[in-house]
Amino acid sequence: MKNSVRVAGAVALGLLVACGPHVPPQTMFARFSSYVDPAYRGTTRPVPRAVLVAAPKMSIESRRAVETAMAGALRVCGIEPVLGMDVFPPTRGVPNETEVADELRARGLDYALVFEPTEESVQTRTGTHNVPVTTTDWFFVGGRWREVEVRTTVPQQYNVRLPERNYVAELMTPAATKAWRAEGAARSTSFQNSFTDLAATAATAVVEQMQRDGIVPPPPPPPGAPGTTTATTNRPLPPPPQ
Repeated sequence: MKNSVRVAGAVALGLLVACGPHVPPQTMFARFSSYVDPAYRGTTRPVPRAVLVAAPKMSIESRRAVETAMAGALRVCGIEPVLGMDVFPPTRGVPNETEVADELRARGLDYALVFEPTEESVQTRTGTHNVPVTTTDWFFVGGRWREVEVRTTVPQQYNVRLPERNYVAELMTPAATKAWRAEGAARSTSFQNSFTDLAATAATAVVEQMQRDGIVPPPPPPPGAPGTTTATTNRPLPPPPQ
């Protein structure tokens, strides 16, 4: 009976593992190097309250993905983002630095985070995998010839095209000066990812690099995390029983 219980427990554990949430493998990676202008270093710099996020030199699809990704990452840090597509619509061309600075002052925004691609390429990787093949052959079985189905595998070469792109991000002030600059690249390990997917991944990585450089604060820890306290509401005590 004990063995049966152990087996049943092992089977139940196996079912729990098999039915657990599927975590897809990461297929896109981005990495940036950055530089903070000496005039904007130190802890006395005020934390940005509102930032314009813009990728005006990209296609409409990629621009929407990039600006949405940067806005989401900044919003988690407690910063109010303004989408560049709402300020500089694609129907009105690419703004210059003077126009961007003018909008920052007119709208009372602290910075403009401008994101743009520099180079793109496609890496071709070659490999070999086994492909199942089914054939028929004749064998002398039981005193007569019989046609038998034979299943085997044969090696086959394949080529995979993987996107890769370089990016530059700059943080512009209302005075049209540059407070911060980052350069990096995003790469994919899956042919299913597009250049738009890469751009969105790189945009999120840019905000993460800003957090490491102290430009924007890190996101707050989730409720219940170690070292955090849960806020409670003070409620009046019920009246004593009569």
